[in-house]
Amino acid sequence: MPIFDTDILISFLRGKPQATTFVESLLAKDERLITTSINAEELYVGAHYSTNVAKDVRAIEDILKKFTIWDFTGADAVIYGQCQATLLKIGTPVGKMDVMSGVVAINHGFANSR
Repeated sequence: MPIFDTDILISFLRGKPQATTFVESLLAKDERLITTSINAEELYVGAHYSTNVAKDVRAIEDILKKFTIWDFTGADAVIYGQCQATLLKIGTPVGKMDVMSGVVAINHGFANSR
């Protein structure tokens, strides 16, 4: 069950062939699609920044209906603080939204397998 970040969601919304094929193949298999409230927020920021707000918001709403959206919780905030501080201390800054989304996934039992 894949967890989608903002980049692939944007690629899908823009109709990029690789993203479209990937998402549609998962939907055809009735796979559970997941994203986070952080990723949804980033999409909505982009939509409200665009020149066609209503159209872009509708497109986001349509795609997000197909997803389970995991929220950022108080427990996630605790882990986020630890992770972000560690990354800063070791000189590896990572964007706040990326760390927040990652923490949500980790707290749902997912970890990077690399």
